[in-house]
Amino acid sequence: PLIIEHGGRLYPSLGLVTLMKALGVRDVLLKTDTSGVESLYLNQTAIPLTSKGSMLIRFRGKGKTFDYISAADILSDRIPDGKIQGKIVFVGTSASGLKELKSTPFDPVFPGVEVHATVVDNILRKDFLSRPKWAVGLESVGMLVLGLLSAFILAWTGAIWSSLLLGVVAVGVWQTSVWTFRNEGIFISPVLPLIVLACNFSLITFFRFWQEEQRVKERTLELAMVQEATIESMSSLTETRDPDTGGH
Repeated sequence: PLIIEHGGRLYPSLGLVTLMKALGVRDVLLKTDTSGVESLYLNQTAIPLTSKGSMLIRFRGKGKTFDYISAADILSDRIPDGKIQGKIVFVGTSASGLKELKSTPFDPVFPGVEVHATVVDNILRKDFLSRPKWAVGLESVGMLVLGLLSAFILAWTGAIWSSLLLGVVAVGVWQTSVWTFRNEGIFISPVLPLIVLACNFSLITFFRFWQEEQRVKERTLELAMVQEATIESMSSLTETRDPDTGGH
């Protein structure tokens, strides 16, 4: 969260307040609507937020992506001139025993202080991730479309073609989501539409398999009845034929 509310007042996070100090900004504009928080404006930069005031962080990679300087080097005056001059510096811990390590999509052991540094980096570069309000509706439409499409494909094509076509559709949905995330900074989850696709494929395939199994059983039963009737007819003919003359 970039901001939290306590006692009727709003407080900025460490990353946000540090950047405000560095830029000489005293106030920010928080934009809200009926569903909650929409965005936060820092000067002319609009920072997209979730409805609860949280910022989706675009991590740059594993831990130690940014420059780290040991406190011992600072205290011993072993830092070259200009190493930290004119830069935003966060003072924090990275030792595992201090329990300031977090899990991120890139690294299960990520220094908490670097999370704040990444927030500042995202804002300065205006490199944001967002999840628009219409994303949920689009995912729901995707579930409906993929459900109907998979039913149509499975109903009118054979096993090989249906598997191939649905595989192409699934890969296309996933790659579209990845492209939108990487290039537009918009997160639209493909998980639910793909789950519907997989469930529909499994259910319809199971139903068709069950139908074919019933047909095989019926045909097997019919063949058995025909074979039994033929045997009975031949047995009856043998019994009524005279063994000496071949007459009746």
